[in-house]
Amino acid sequence: MATVIRGSDNFDTAAVDIKNTPSWKVKLGTTQSVAHSTWTKLAFDSESWDTDSAFASNRFTVPAGKAGKYTFRANGYISGLDTGESFHMQVYKNNGAGQHIYNTVYSGASGSEGWISMTGELDLNVSDYVEVFCYHTDTNNNNVNANHTSFSGYRITT
Repeated sequence: MATVIRGSDNFDTAAVDIKNTPSWKVKLGTTQSVAHSTWTKLAFDSESWDTDSAFASNRFTVPAGKAGKYTFRANGYISGLDTGESFHMQVYKNNGAGQHIYNTVYSGASGSEGWISMTGELDLNVSDYVEVFCYHTDTNNNNVNANHTSFSGYRITT
């Protein structure tokens, strides 16, 4: 039994559910092509872990009894951007109907790489789901790199 001591308060951590679950981390299994100026859902198909088996069909869905505030992290990488072109990523809640987390990078030189790393929090109810979409303004289709693109998250409060 673990006991936490804070000032004059003692409590048994075994009696308190303080686990940050559900939690998951997924990656792209292969490079994914993204069309010019089109929001495209990323097809995460390689799980590093998924504590509650709640990540499926390229989305995380809040399981029964697991509503709360969640922290998310999304990373993405695209190459071949030219001066002034941009790369965008969003974590959509329920297909963009409401809250989302968003980030953009702009290219400063021809042949540049676009790296995005973003973190944010969303309040989720049971059956809410989150997905990651990306967008770029390169004049051609471009590839999101599998080795540097991932999505993870965990519940931080009930």
